Amino acid sequence: NFKANLIITDEELNECSLPGRIRVNGDQKDHISIKEGIFISSMDIRIEDNLNSYNDFKLLLPETRRYKSEIFISTLFSELNFLSPYASLIKIDYFKKKQNYLFYENLGKEFLERNNRIEGPIIRGDERFYFDNNEKFDQIVVGRLENSNWIKNNEKNQVHISIEALTKANQIFLERYFVKSKKPPNMLIFNDDKINQFIDDEKFKKFILLTRIIGAENVTTQNDIRFYYDPIFRKFEVIFNDASVHFLNNPLRINYLNIDKFEFELINQLLFDLKKISIEKLHKKLIERGLKISKEKLEKNISNIYSRIDDINNYFKNNDFTEHKS
Repeated sequence: NFKANLIITDEELNECSLPGRIRVNGDQKDHISIKEGIFISSMDIRIEDNLNSYNDFKLLLPETRRYKSEIFISTLFSELNFLSPYASLIKIDYFKKKQNYLFYENLGKEFLERNNRIEGPIIRGDERFYFDNNEKFDQIVVGRLENSNWIKNNEKNQVHISIEALTKANQIFLERYFVKSKKPPNMLIFNDDKINQFIDDEKFKKFILLTRIIGAENVTTQNDIRFYYDPIFRKFEVIFNDASVHFLNNPLRINYLNIDKFEFELINQLLFDLKKISIEKLHKKLIERGLKISKEKLEKNISNIYSRIDDINNYFKNNDFTEHKS
């Protein structure tokens, strides 16, 4: 964790300096690289002021998140009013060399305010035991607080609310250890009444279903899922995070085994929501975020989502969900 100054240059070559702190980000080797003899890495940055209202963000090596699809999918989720961090491609001078980075908003107070949510706990999986070879824990993952600054003052009963959120979240994280499932071992299990009672039900189902349609199921694994806990309504919302798929160029095949009946019931409502999106508005946002995509290619990819919804509908006309239940 080092002190740093970010020198920002606008289109008219005006400069300003923003002091802050910087550290290397990422726990996999794809977050570091050697380019033309220079060591480069993904970075986590916190600045004292703000950059276009952002003061807590990551600069990721673009291929660590398959940046083109990540920008497209994160923006699409945002357009559907799901919680989704801002992502864009930017260019920086790094040891006097131009380097592309994926700007990726961190999840905290400013993120929630931008999305018109009351500040509350953000929960993620605690992976301390996941990569441990200790058979006793069997790659166990439980919840931990992502935005720990929220509880520092405990002015509005934040500690109690956070404990409540973690207790409920751990029921979700630990459910997979008690239920037999055909799903991958790191994928969370949601089709359970006791879990659904503290989840924003309809919105949650559509969120999960869209990840299945796009093939971004990484978002719903115990390692990568993020939850926001509304301190007023005492319900969870899922936050989009790290799709890590090449949807724009090479979509994964649909894994029908991962689709539950409770998700499928809202597939036509999700299709209705998708068709309300303005292609013009979405295209403009993607261009602003550094994704060079033609309007024609965007329309083709949206059409591909519609086709995948048709494929799922047709598949389950001839296949019983009892084969796919946990």
